[in-house]
Amino acid sequence: MAAGLPLFLQMMVGKGIELGAGFLASSAGLAAVSGGLSAYSSIQAGNAQRGQASYQAKVAEIAAQGQEVERRRRLVQSLATQIAGRGASGIQLSGSPLVSLKDTIHQSELDRLAIAGNISATKTQLSAQGHNAALTGRINAGSQILNSVLDYKKIG
Repeated sequence: MAAGLPLFLQMMVGKGIELGAGFLASSAGLAAVSGGLSAYSSIQAGNAQRGQASYQAKVAEIAAQGQEVERRRRLVQSLATQIAGRGASGIQLSGSPLVSLKDTIHQSELDRLAIAGNISATKTQLSAQGHNAALTGRINAGSQILNSVLDYKKIG
């Protein structure tokens, strides 16, 4: 009988608690089952929140990839505009014009590093939130089981 039951009910059967109609009809039985179901719900809620945080981290990473593509597009466009403008006016790409192109590339690299740093921080924060949510769910589950046991002992 215990094989298909949730873990908390299997534990009760293992302790010799009979799960017949009389047990479930009693206040103590209802308190025990209610506590177990509440504990299970807390764990599931924590796991769902962890899954949501993981999903948000993936969405943030995809958004950062889009920002990187846009950064590269802007860099190429800016370099092309600068080179074309200098070429049209007959300016050689040496000296000050070359320094200007290097500055543009350097600024773009700083932008890339900022994007990478932001996504790393976001992923770390979301990972911590997910971990904390799952841990909170387990702590709440433990608390609900303990309260259920105390209620069972008081009533039963």
